[in-house]
Amino acid sequence: MRRRSGLAISSLRPLGFALAVVLAAGTAEGQTQWTKYEGNPVLERGAPGEWDAGLVDHSEVIYDGVMYHMWYAGGLVSHECDIGYATSTDGVHWDKYPGNPVLLRGAPGEWDAGSLQPGAVIWDGALYHMWYGAGAVPGGAGTWNTGYATSPDGVNWTKHPDNPVLPVGDAGSWDSSNALITAVVAEGGGFRAWYWGYVTLDWVSIGYATSPDGVHWDKWPEPVFWPRTAGWDRLGVAFPMVAFEGGAYHMWYSGGSGVCAGIGHAVSADGINWVRWPLWEPVVHPGGSGDWDQGCIFSPRAVLTGDTARMWYNAIATVAAIGYVSGPLPFSDARASFIPAAAYAAGAQGAFFQTDLEINNTGTEDAQVAFQWLPRGEDNSEPVESEPVILAAGRSLRYENVLAEVFGLEPDSLGALKMVASKQSVIGMSRTYNLEQSGSGGTFGQAMPAISEQDMIPGPERRRILFATEDDQYRTNVACQNGCSCENTLLLDLFTAEGEFLGRKLMSLGPWENEQLNRVFEDYAPVNGYVVVRSVSQTGTFYCYGSVLDNVTSDPTTILPQAPSDQVTFIPAAALAAGAEGAFFQTDVDLN
Repeated sequence: MRRRSGLAISSLRPLGFALAVVLAAGTAEGQTQWTKYEGNPVLERGAPGEWDAGLVDHSEVIYDGVMYHMWYAGGLVSHECDIGYATSTDGVHWDKYPGNPVLLRGAPGEWDAGSLQPGAVIWDGALYHMWYGAGAVPGGAGTWNTGYATSPDGVNWTKHPDNPVLPVGDAGSWDSSNALITAVVAEGGGFRAWYWGYVTLDWVSIGYATSPDGVHWDKWPEPVFWPRTAGWDRLGVAFPMVAFEGGAYHMWYSGGSGVCAGIGHAVSADGINWVRWPLWEPVVHPGGSGDWDQGCIFSPRAVLTGDTARMWYNAIATVAAIGYVSGPLPFSDARASFIPAAAYAAGAQGAFFQTDLEINNTGTEDAQVAFQWLPRGEDNSEPVESEPVILAAGRSLRYENVLAEVFGLEPDSLGALKMVASKQSVIGMSRTYNLEQSGSGGTFGQAMPAISEQDMIPGPERRRILFATEDDQYRTNVACQNGCSCENTLLLDLFTAEGEFLGRKLMSLGPWENEQLNRVFEDYAPVNGYVVVRSVSQTGTFYCYGSVLDNVTSDPTTILPQAPSDQVTFIPAAALAAGAEGAFFQTDVDLN
């Protein structure tokens, strides 16, 4: 097992218009098979005496349907750079602009007097918008902030008078030494940005901010993507590139020691809660001994056109230069889902529960699947991860006692599972049941489907859990799973069947945390009623469900959350009949 933590694909396009190329998350092999160009590097330092004779560094690339446009950092020595411009018809052979550099450092004493590097560029049909990183001190010392500039032609730039537009955080904040935007997406009439920051270089993370105009930014209070405690990128993540396409957000980033051990990929439903895919490997590796990119690659920039994905990246072996990789499109879809209940633990009335899990690949291609263990009542920012398995097309795979079989856990283990699959065709179903040998009278239990990220309950939306009962025969528990890396407070409002409000219970959840409230109506017994659940968060997601348990046997019945519908609905099973082994069944219905 392993542990983990928590683009702008730039296209030359008007703001607010979707990219023309569909982008989806990576395959089990790393989203696509990237192939390095044999003639790398594609952009090198200038000849002696030229302005960029020392190095060419961090780039940004966009495409207008005819021409590729690149802005890059260049100079005579590292961390004393200006920004240059180059164009290409194929992304490989580049012509540097003869009037370079096109964006210069500020005068001595100004915030950007030390060095510049391009971050993200967007075209709105009239202007180029650039967010760029800058330091005040030549040589790289001191803090680095983000500035903003505009240009009608990509060459003549005007810096914004209120620069820097995204400064470092206050003392004590996670980004108090560095706050550099490298990815911007135009969305909903405003902008979403991802930036990398740190206090010290031993914990470089990726943050998130929003802006109505590209100038005034509101930062998310904590990083949304951070180094894990083990794995290739455990020492830092930086230089994010993010785009929304195909119903999801996708990120390429630099990771590892010096944030240059490789280029990784992650996928997200909301741009805030990210899943690495592949889980433990970069999608582009440094070169071998003697290669121009041996040891250190970073700062990925990507453009997707037609059936080809193109990426430019920086490398430092002896001198910084820019290389190129490409791969086929389309990418396949990755999917994350939750099993909200998993147990290998004793219950009440002598019961002992275990969870079996079955997964199925409904597609026509093999898929890769891995699991994360989310213990109850814990901050699960760095969950234990299983090794991945290959699930063939059309096949099912069943784990008996999944917590013991996959994770080697022992009693008493309670929590939830997160399933990450390389394709959306993978579905799952769990069964948590009482072991017959416990002596409590059978193998009764409850089934829970895998809840996809798209089916989690968003923000402040309300759901109702019906059939809540507290009396001599039955009791009701409510369990909830936080679907984000944020802190999330859930409100559980209790009502009688007649609609009388009884009271409110709170559930405070940390990142990816799950918790259960037992006997939620105990203070109001005997009572039949329902629970209304919602989150105080406007952006986070969650999932809650109820369990009505027999007080004699602890036999549970799962009650999934309900939302009103204007469609005709069915109750697929109803009985008043004898069953096998002397059983007799009846169906109760609760309407709300």
